[in-house]
Amino acid sequence: MKDISPEARIRAAIEQSANRLDIISREIVETQHDLADFMEYYYGKTEFAFRLIKRLDQVIQKYKPSDKPSVMNHSYPVIEPETRQGIISQQKHQKEEHEQTGIKQLYLMLARKYHPDSGGDDDEVIKSINRAYKQHHFGSLWKIASEQEWTSISQLGAAQRTRALNYYLAQIKDNLKSAEAKLRRIHASDAYQLKLRVFKARLAGEDLVADIVAAMEAELAEKQRVLEYFKLREQLRTEETGFPVSSQA
Repeated sequence: MKDISPEARIRAAIEQSANRLDIISREIVETQHDLADFMEYYYGKTEFAFRLIKRLDQVIQKYKPSDKPSVMNHSYPVIEPETRQGIISQQKHQKEEHEQTGIKQLYLMLARKYHPDSGGDDDEVIKSINRAYKQHHFGSLWKIASEQEWTSISQLGAAQRTRALNYYLAQIKDNLKSAEAKLRRIHASDAYQLKLRVFKARLAGEDLVADIVAAMEAELAEKQRVLEYFKLREQLRTEETGFPVSSQA
Protein backbone atom coordinates (compact mmCIF):
# COMPACT_ATOMS: atom_id res chain seq x y z
CA MET A 1 0.00 0.00 0.00
CA LYS A 2 1.38 3.36 -1.04
CA ASP A 3 2.30 5.61 1.88
CA ILE A 4 0.58 9.01 1.79
CA SER A 5 2.62 11.93 3.09
CA PRO A 6 1.19 14.29 5.74
CA GLU A 7 1.16 17.09 3.19
CA ALA A 8 -0.81 15.00 0.72
CA ARG A 9 -3.35 14.12 3.42
CA ILE A 10 -3.81 17.78 4.33
CA ARG A 11 -4.20 18.80 0.71
CA ALA A 12 -6.78 16.05 0.22
CA ALA A 13 -8.65 17.27 3.30
CA ILE A 14 -8.54 20.82 1.92
CA GLU A 15 -10.00 19.60 -1.36
CA GLN A 16 -12.79 17.67 0.36
CA SER A 17 -13.70 20.44 2.81
CA ALA A 18 -13.56 23.14 0.12
CA ASN A 19 -15.88 21.16 -2.15
CA ARG A 20 -18.31 20.69 0.73
CA LEU A 21 -18.17 24.41 1.55
CA ASP A 22 -18.94 25.24 -2.09
CA ILE A 23 -22.03 23.03 -1.99
CA ILE A 24 -23.31 24.44 1.32
CA SER A 25 -22.61 28.07 0.38
CA ARG A 26 -24.46 27.72 -2.88
CA GLU A 27 -27.36 25.93 -1.19
CA ILE A 28 -27.70 28.76 1.33
CA VAL A 29 -27.88 31.36 -1.43
CA GLU A 30 -30.38 29.36 -3.49
CA THR A 31 -32.51 28.52 -0.44
CA GLN A 32 -32.69 32.14 0.69
CA HIS A 33 -33.56 33.24 -2.83
CA ASP A 34 -36.35 30.64 -3.11
CA LEU A 35 -37.61 31.51 0.37
CA ALA A 36 -37.75 35.22 -0.47
CA ASP A 37 -39.78 34.43 -3.61
CA PHE A 38 -42.11 32.21 -1.60
CA MET A 39 -42.67 34.90 1.05
CA GLU A 40 -43.57 37.40 -1.66
CA TYR A 41 -46.08 34.93 -3.12
CA TYR A 42 -47.51 33.86 0.25
CA TYR A 43 -48.04 37.36 1.58
CA GLY A 44 -49.40 38.51 -1.73
CA LYS A 45 -52.20 36.02 -1.05
CA THR A 46 -52.63 36.48 2.70
CA GLU A 47 -51.22 39.74 4.02
CA PHE A 48 -54.35 41.91 3.70
CA ALA A 49 -56.49 39.38 5.54
CA PHE A 50 -53.76 38.84 8.12
CA ARG A 51 -53.50 42.55 8.93
CA LEU A 52 -57.30 42.92 9.00
CA ILE A 53 -57.57 40.03 11.48
CA LYS A 54 -54.98 41.68 13.74
CA ARG A 55 -56.83 44.97 13.54
CA LEU A 56 -60.16 43.33 14.44
CA ASP A 57 -58.46 41.65 17.40
CA GLN A 58 -57.28 45.05 18.62
CA VAL A 59 -60.75 46.56 18.30
CA ILE A 60 -62.40 43.61 20.03
CA GLN A 61 -59.95 43.83 22.93
CA LYS A 62 -61.05 47.39 23.67
CA TYR A 63 -64.41 46.13 24.88
CA LYS A 64 -62.91 43.86 27.55
CA PRO A 65 -66.21 42.15 28.45
CA SER A 66 -66.28 39.64 31.27
CA ASP A 67 -68.60 37.39 29.28
CA LYS A 68 -66.66 37.68 26.06
CA PRO A 69 -67.62 34.97 23.57
CA SER A 70 -64.77 32.75 22.47
CA VAL A 71 -62.81 34.06 19.50
CA MET A 72 -61.45 31.57 16.98
CA ASN A 73 -57.83 30.54 17.36
CA HIS A 74 -55.76 30.62 14.21
CA SER A 75 -56.19 27.40 12.26
CA TYR A 76 -53.33 28.25 9.92
CA PRO A 77 -49.60 29.01 10.21
CA VAL A 78 -48.96 32.51 11.53
CA ILE A 79 -45.84 34.17 10.17
CA GLU A 80 -45.53 37.88 10.83
CA PRO A 81 -45.01 40.18 7.82
CA GLU A 82 -41.80 41.34 9.49
CA THR A 83 -40.45 37.82 8.97
CA ARG A 84 -40.96 38.20 5.25
CA GLN A 85 -39.11 41.50 5.27
CA GLY A 86 -36.25 39.90 7.17
CA ILE A 87 -35.95 37.07 4.66
CA ILE A 88 -36.05 39.43 1.70
CA SER A 89 -33.50 41.68 3.39
CA GLN A 90 -31.16 38.71 3.87
CA GLN A 91 -31.42 37.92 0.19
CA LYS A 92 -30.73 41.51 -0.84
CA HIS A 93 -27.76 41.93 1.47
CA GLN A 94 -25.69 38.86 0.68
CA LYS A 95 -22.67 41.06 -0.04
CA GLU A 96 -22.79 42.63 3.42
CA GLU A 97 -22.98 39.15 4.94
CA HIS A 98 -19.95 38.07 2.93
CA GLU A 99 -18.06 41.02 4.37
CA GLN A 100 -19.01 39.98 7.90
CA THR A 101 -17.81 36.40 7.37
CA GLY A 102 -14.50 37.48 5.86
CA ILE A 103 -15.29 36.12 2.40
CA LYS A 104 -15.04 39.50 0.72
CA GLN A 105 -11.73 40.21 2.44
CA LEU A 106 -10.36 36.92 1.15
CA TYR A 107 -11.63 37.67 -2.34
CA LEU A 108 -10.10 41.16 -2.37
CA MET A 109 -6.80 39.85 -1.04
CA LEU A 110 -6.61 37.23 -3.78
CA ALA A 111 -7.79 39.65 -6.47
CA ARG A 112 -5.17 42.23 -5.54
CA LYS A 113 -2.41 39.66 -5.29
CA TYR A 114 -3.06 37.89 -8.59
CA HIS A 115 -4.45 40.69 -10.75
CA PRO A 116 -2.26 41.40 -13.81
CA ASP A 117 -1.91 45.03 -12.73
CA SER A 118 -0.32 43.79 -9.51
CA GLY A 119 2.18 41.57 -11.25
CA GLY A 120 0.03 38.47 -11.64
CA ASP A 121 1.06 36.51 -14.71
CA ASP A 122 -1.71 33.92 -14.87
CA ASP A 123 -5.02 35.13 -16.27
CA GLU A 124 -6.68 31.81 -15.43
CA VAL A 125 -6.03 32.31 -11.73
CA ILE A 126 -7.76 35.69 -11.57
CA LYS A 127 -10.61 34.34 -13.71
CA SER A 128 -11.01 31.43 -11.28
CA ILE A 129 -11.04 33.83 -8.33
CA ASN A 130 -13.71 36.06 -9.88
CA ARG A 131 -15.81 33.08 -10.97
CA ALA A 132 -15.67 31.46 -7.53
CA TYR A 133 -16.77 34.65 -5.78
CA LYS A 134 -19.56 35.39 -8.26
CA GLN A 135 -20.92 31.84 -8.00
CA HIS A 136 -20.68 31.81 -4.18
CA HIS A 137 -18.10 29.01 -4.28
CA PHE A 138 -16.34 30.15 -1.15
CA GLY A 139 -14.59 26.85 -0.62
CA SER A 140 -12.99 27.30 -4.04
CA LEU A 141 -11.62 30.67 -2.95
CA TRP A 142 -9.88 29.07 0.01
CA LYS A 143 -8.66 26.23 -2.19
CA ILE A 144 -7.20 28.68 -4.69
CA ALA A 145 -5.50 30.53 -1.86
CA SER A 146 -4.01 27.32 -0.48
CA GLU A 147 -2.84 26.15 -3.89
CA GLN A 148 -1.15 29.45 -4.65
CA GLU A 149 0.43 29.45 -1.20
CA TRP A 150 1.65 25.91 -1.79
CA THR A 151 3.31 27.01 -5.03
CA SER A 152 5.05 29.93 -3.35
CA ILE A 153 6.37 27.91 -0.40
CA SER A 154 7.20 24.67 -2.19
CA GLN A 155 10.91 25.27 -1.63
CA LEU A 156 10.52 25.75 2.12
CA GLY A 157 10.94 23.06 4.74
CA ALA A 158 8.31 20.40 5.31
CA ALA A 159 7.33 21.78 8.72
CA GLN A 160 6.65 25.26 7.29
CA ARG A 161 4.63 23.86 4.43
CA THR A 162 2.58 21.73 6.80
CA ARG A 163 1.84 24.72 9.05
CA ALA A 164 0.72 26.79 6.08
CA LEU A 165 -1.54 24.05 4.76
CA ASN A 166 -3.02 23.41 8.20
CA TYR A 167 -3.84 27.12 8.46
CA TYR A 168 -5.90 27.02 5.27
CA LEU A 169 -7.56 23.75 6.28
CA ALA A 170 -8.59 25.29 9.62
CA GLN A 171 -10.00 28.37 7.88
CA ILE A 172 -12.05 26.26 5.48
CA LYS A 173 -13.36 24.06 8.29
CA ASP A 174 -14.37 27.11 10.36
CA ASN A 175 -16.24 28.56 7.39
CA LEU A 176 -17.84 25.19 6.69
CA LYS A 177 -19.01 24.84 10.29
CA SER A 178 -20.60 28.30 10.21
CA ALA A 179 -22.25 27.64 6.85
CA GLU A 180 -23.71 24.31 7.98
CA ALA A 181 -25.09 25.92 11.14
CA LYS A 182 -26.69 28.70 9.09
CA LEU A 183 -28.30 26.23 6.71
CA ARG A 184 -29.73 24.29 9.66
CA ARG A 185 -31.24 27.50 11.06
CA ILE A 186 -32.86 28.28 7.72
CA HIS A 187 -34.31 24.78 7.46
CA ALA A 188 -35.67 25.02 11.01
CA SER A 189 -37.35 28.40 10.47
CA ASP A 190 -41.14 28.70 10.43
CA ALA A 191 -41.03 30.23 6.96
CA TYR A 192 -39.04 27.36 5.48
CA GLN A 193 -41.24 24.77 7.17
CA LEU A 194 -44.33 26.45 5.72
CA LYS A 195 -42.73 26.48 2.27
CA LEU A 196 -41.99 22.78 2.68
CA ARG A 197 -45.59 22.05 3.67
CA VAL A 198 -46.90 23.96 0.65
CA PHE A 199 -44.54 22.03 -1.63
CA LYS A 200 -45.60 18.65 -0.19
CA ALA A 201 -49.26 19.62 -0.52
CA ARG A 202 -48.76 20.45 -4.18
CA LEU A 203 -47.20 17.04 -4.75
CA ALA A 204 -50.38 15.55 -3.27
CA GLY A 205 -52.55 17.66 -5.58
CA GLU A 206 -53.60 20.08 -2.83
CA ASP A 207 -53.36 23.87 -2.55
CA LEU A 208 -52.37 24.64 1.02
CA VAL A 209 -52.17 28.38 0.42
CA ALA A 210 -55.77 28.41 -0.87
CA ASP A 211 -56.80 26.46 2.25
CA ILE A 212 -55.03 29.02 4.45
CA VAL A 213 -56.77 31.89 2.67
CA ALA A 214 -60.13 30.16 3.20
CA ALA A 215 -59.35 29.67 6.90
CA MET A 216 -58.44 33.33 7.25
CA GLU A 217 -61.65 34.41 5.53
CA ALA A 218 -63.62 32.20 7.93
CA GLU A 219 -61.83 33.73 10.89
CA LEU A 220 -62.50 37.22 9.54
CA ALA A 221 -66.19 36.45 9.30
CA GLU A 222 -66.23 35.12 12.87
CA LYS A 223 -64.37 38.13 14.27
CA GLN A 224 -66.70 40.49 12.44
CA ARG A 225 -69.65 38.64 13.97
CA VAL A 226 -68.10 38.96 17.44
CA LEU A 227 -67.42 42.66 16.90
CA GLU A 228 -71.00 43.25 15.81
CA TYR A 229 -72.18 41.47 18.96
CA PHE A 230 -70.09 43.77 21.15
CA LYS A 231 -71.24 46.87 19.33
CA LEU A 232 -74.90 45.87 19.69
CA ARG A 233 -74.43 45.00 23.36
CA GLU A 234 -72.80 48.36 24.03
CA GLN A 235 -75.56 50.18 22.22
CA LEU A 236 -78.25 48.42 24.29
CA ARG A 237 -76.48 49.00 27.61
CA THR A 238 -75.82 52.61 26.72
CA GLU A 239 -79.52 53.08 26.11
CA GLU A 240 -80.28 51.46 29.49
CA THR A 241 -77.61 53.12 31.65
CA GLY A 242 -76.43 56.13 29.71
CA PHE A 243 -72.84 54.84 29.86
CA PRO A 244 -71.07 52.77 27.20
CA VAL A 245 -70.09 49.36 28.54
CA SER A 246 -66.55 49.77 27.19
CA SER A 247 -66.03 52.71 29.55
CA GLN A 248 -67.09 50.78 32.67
CA ALA A 249 -64.42 49.26 34.92
